[in-house]
Amino acid sequence: MILKLISPEKTHFDGEVSSVGVPGTNGRNFVILNDYAPTISALDKGTVKYAHEGVVDTLEIEGGFIEICDNVIVICAEINS
Repeated sequence: MILKLISPEKTHFDGEVSSVGVPGTNGRNFVILNDYAPTISALDKGTVKYAHEGVVDTLEIEGGFIEICDNVIVICAEINS
């Protein structure tokens, strides 16, 4: 899967991942794995976790949106300073 994690200021990550966890709305976090159903959703404040090259990185967001289609995940989010 490809993850593109962007904010108004810059691209925070653009690369291959094996999983992505995001803070869904109403306190319902969800994890995206290979061949996830096409989805567009709002994101709440929380932690985005993504696994790549055997490492799990995290990024705190204030909220945003996610689009998932054909194993490409695009997250547009406001990033905590």
